[in-house]
Amino acid sequence: ALAADGFDAYAHLVKALGKPDYRQALPSGRFAGSLPIQLVLCDGDWGGLAARFPDGRPLIGLVRLAKGDDAMQDELKHWTDTPSRWDDGWGTYLKRRLKSHFSGENEIGDFPGLAHDALTQAVDVGWLAAEAAA
Repeated sequence: ALAADGFDAYAHLVKALGKPDYRQALPSGRFAGSLPIQLVLCDGDWGGLAARFPDGRPLIGLVRLAKGDDAMQDELKHWTDTPSRWDDGWGTYLKRRLKSHFSGENEIGDFPGLAHDALTQAVDVGWLAAEAAA
């Protein structure tokens, strides 16, 4: 019922994360500007996503780690040492969590769960609002 609204990016993301068969049916063109949805639909074209969403490289790296691909691990380690914006509480939490994991202090046992949470935090629920109103 939540995903019945074609413009509700958050509901579509949550449904796609929870129902693998829905991922194939998700209208990806409608959400071409949404990195979280594109990550859920990604078939391994990480370079293409990184080129389209350069600011989203940490989220791309986290999803890759969740899928067992540690190719961006060094980049993520570097990212954890960069300053966070004062209003980015989730990013600050994620940096601390990853830094603790990489240093061996506190292993992340559930990368897919952390990636799931990061994707739902990152989705912009209002990015299509103006388009839907038009």
